[in-house]
Amino acid sequence: MILQEVLEEAIRLRESGQSELSLALLDRAHADGFRSPWLEDNRARALLELERVTEACHLWRQLADSGADKDASAAAAEMLALIQLKQNKQHQQEVLEEAIRLRESGQAELSLALLERAESDGLDDGWLQDNRARALVELQRHQE
Repeated sequence: MILQEVLEEAIRLRESGQSELSLALLDRAHADGFRSPWLEDNRARALLELERVTEACHLWRQLADSGADKDASAAAAEMLALIQLKQNKQHQQEVLEEAIRLRESGQAELSLALLERAESDGLDDGWLQDNRARALVELQRHQE
């Protein structure tokens, strides 16, 4: 099997929901001496589908830093950015849910502290600001 065929089959397997087989094929190709940044990219994609995010990110970081293939490096950097964005949104949602829970359980000061910490950590979202305002109102701090 030539490199392009391996790549196409790995993609087909992954896209048909057979990420474990895709990964096994890519691992076998690597063991057989096939090397390509696109094989590594697809290996990372299979790992991501298998919820092995840390391993996928490690491969994409190596690929992005290698510069061996501009397009593959750019694709890896894009995937890393997408994962970071998803993780940030997930974290924002968790903070928001906890802030609401605290405020609704009569702990507006803790809710406000959590939201202020999130803001100082770089999280900024309209819903976080809305809940910050709600906590301030509950604390009778209307000016703020």
